[in-house]
Amino acid sequence: MNPSLFQMPGALLSHQELIGARLDGLVFELGCGFIPADLPESDAARVVAVRGLVPPGYGICGPTAAWVLGYGDAVPQRQHFQRISPQRTRVPGGADVMLHDVRLPDADTELIAGVRVTTPVRTMVDLALHRDTHADYAPWLRAMAMADAALVAAAHAAITARVRMPGKRAALAVLDSLASERHDEVTRYTS
Repeated sequence: MNPSLFQMPGALLSHQELIGARLDGLVFELGCGFIPADLPESDAARVVAVRGLVPPGYGICGPTAAWVLGYGDAVPQRQHFQRISPQRTRVPGGADVMLHDVRLPDADTELIAGVRVTTPVRTMVDLALHRDTHADYAPWLRAMAMADAALVAAAHAAITARVRMPGKRAALAVLDSLASERHDEVTRYTS
């Protein structure tokens, strides 16, 4: 998606003008801005919607990555970013931004609209491992699990392959529970 199609309130049009355009069906809200109504809401459009919040040297992770990858409709209340650069930098956070300092390996990210985003498997692994620490992780983990059974299996395999990992047993139990729940839900609708 061309970033010039993404309209931030106050840049070219005021917030009131953009709301009026939304009421006329010309644009719709996406993150903190607006895009033309005839454009599909894609992963690139979602990245453009939060790109202004991503600090230099960081990539998108957690619930924000799940949203970018299309596993939910509403933008997360808090945006999650994780360090991708080898050097630690001092970056001011905010009430609506959570910064994770552990460096993301390049293999666990993909480039979308010029920004590094955790892969679906890495996103699900992170959500499963840290769902008790971050209250906003559980709904995104469930949404991803209900959307893709193969993703649950891949995340399970990725966690199992690690020798030492804090929270490993609990994360595997949660993934097993979600796989079972998804299986029950699928068989209920096909019977």
